[in-house]
Amino acid sequence: MAKLSTLSLTLLAFATTLIAALPADSTPNTLTTLADLNSCDTTQLTRSNILAGINYLISLGNTPCVVGQESVVFVTKGDVAITGYNGLMGGTASAPCNDVGISARWIVSHCASGSVAFGGTTTAIGKKEVVIRIRKA
Repeated sequence: MAKLSTLSLTLLAFATTLIAALPADSTPNTLTTLADLNSCDTTQLTRSNILAGINYLISLGNTPCVVGQESVVFVTKGDVAITGYNGLMGGTASAPCNDVGISARWIVSHCASGSVAFGGTTTAIGKKEVVIRIRKA
């Protein structure tokens, strides 16, 4: 019986050593994550126009903001356009305009300093295929 448990322990140690010696997966992950799409632009925009566009989208409530392969303009206010497109490249997608507006707040929170605001990109809440962009109109 002692030989069996010694053999079992030896096999376990050998298997553990083999697994530890295997090279790590060096293939990069090419899947796009939400964090990959959160970015800021360098074009300066009027903060009040950005906020007016966001407030308009939020006021639309559950009205669907539908996007396709081409960029769709959800709203323009002065020098600002809030646009969207399907980031998964497959037909159309939609998110409630309220969620689009709330998601666009990420851009205001992360791409502004005081009264200076910049455009940027993010995705809709729970709908990573709906890519939202605040840009120059």
